[in-house]
Amino acid sequence: MSVYMLAGTDVHDPEAHQAYIQAAIASLEGFDASIKALCDENKTVEGRKSPGRLIIVEFGSRAEFDRWYESETYVNARPLRHSTAATDHLWVTADA
Repeated sequence: MSVYMLAGTDVHDPEAHQAYIQAAIASLEGFDASIKALCDENKTVEGRKSPGRLIIVEFGSRAEFDRWYESETYVNARPLRHSTAATDHLWVTADA
């Protein structure tokens, strides 16, 4: 069953954040994963304010997500994200 990672990101250092984006995209290589959306234009229709950027990545399974999230390449990319943006990450299953 597919798992989707949803990441809401408010970037406070756009130039430096580019290094994280490159590292994060590269970290997906070799995993059953694909970027479904990466957009800076979104709108809250109800509830709390939307993040400045929304990213959706599909993984083939929860195990594949866990394997990627704890991979050396992504673990090494995380400090770049933490130092350049405020983020919320969650995963959801696609068991509609």
